Amino acid sequence: PATWGAERVGDVVVFSASLVNPPWTLALALPQTTLNARVVKAYSDMLFLLLVLSLGSVLVNFLLWRMYVAPALKIARFVAHEPAVAPPAAASVPRLWRPWFQAMQQAYSDRQQYFAELQLSYEIMEQRIDERTSALTDANARLEKLAITDALTGSFNRRHLFDLLEAERLRIARGGPTMSVLMMDLDHFKKVNDEFGHAAGDAVLREFVRRSQEAVRKTDMVCRYGGEEFVVLMPAMGAEGATQLAQRLRQSIADTPFVFESLMIQVTVSIGVASYCLPENVEDMLARSDRLLYQAKEAGRNRVLSQA
Repeated sequence: PATWGAERVGDVVVFSASLVNPPWTLALALPQTTLNARVVKAYSDMLFLLLVLSLGSVLVNFLLWRMYVAPALKIARFVAHEPAVAPPAAASVPRLWRPWFQAMQQAYSDRQQYFAELQLSYEIMEQRIDERTSALTDANARLEKLAITDALTGSFNRRHLFDLLEAERLRIARGGPTMSVLMMDLDHFKKVNDEFGHAAGDAVLREFVRRSQEAVRKTDMVCRYGGEEFVVLMPAMGAEGATQLAQRLRQSIADTPFVFESLMIQVTVSIGVASYCLPENVEDMLARSDRLLYQAKEAGRNRVLSQA
């Protein structure tokens, strides 16, 4: 192996190398102009090749963009567009892409139809849910009403009466005005059933409740205590006012006979009036009104007795 060296001699560049075996010296002399021309030619060829490769790369990238990237972006914008009424206008794509684009259009139309059907199904489901909710609410209201209502007369039942009494007792314990109750019993009601039949007796009970509700205040509550016994709960009412209402109710029952089909049925009522006194419980108040009721019956019926 030999190592070349270069030396400039005037306008000539001498390249030399020494060999060991055989012991020769190789020399190559080139004019400077020739050397410069060869160097320029070598670099020109490299620059031309680099330029050709660069232009080729640009052209290939342009073709790839034109054939693939640009149409793909158009399709992406087409698919991403959410029309309010009509679908977007079809994008212009090369012939190569048209089958794919048509398939994309069909998929888009299918998706819009699916969304429309889904929206319609959702609206139908919402409507059904609203209907079921409304029906359930109505059913719960009916059940709640049935739970507190006497089936025959439509008045409140005995269980609800005690709930109302306890609520009023708590209100009075917090400083509210007292309440009163009317314990009422239809006089000789067994004779009504015996003489006119149970259907007539049921009609008399229903009409009695209706007249009682008309005679008392709207805030007062008529409850069936059992059989032909009824209780009127009068919130925020003292014994004197309750006695006056009881007398008006007794008079309306006695003055107007009950009519069932073609029958005229004369009915009277006896009433015991009691007001709540702290700290007694509601059962004690009802017991006092019940005792006054039986005293009214023993005194001849068709009368009102209240506590002193």
